[in-house]
Amino acid sequence: MTDNVLDVTLEEGGGTLSVSLEEGGGTKDYRYLANKPMINSVELIGDKTAEDLMLQGTMEAIAEHDIDILMYGGN
Repeated sequence: MTDNVLDVTLEEGGGTLSVSLEEGGGTKDYRYLANKPMINSVELIGDKTAEDLMLQGTMEAIAEHDIDILMYGGN
């Protein structure tokens, strides 16, 4: 075995199977990760608040009568 390469050889019935596995590229450090995930076009780096991510703030209570007006129109 050499740097990040695993060679396995199996012999059965006169045949030989060789497998080489190499570690993929990339990074183990999130800071250097390409294409970091995003929420509402905000890259997820460090501690983000709901406000930073432009998520819904507090909800306001609405009366049943007002819901009916929104859904069905009228006064």
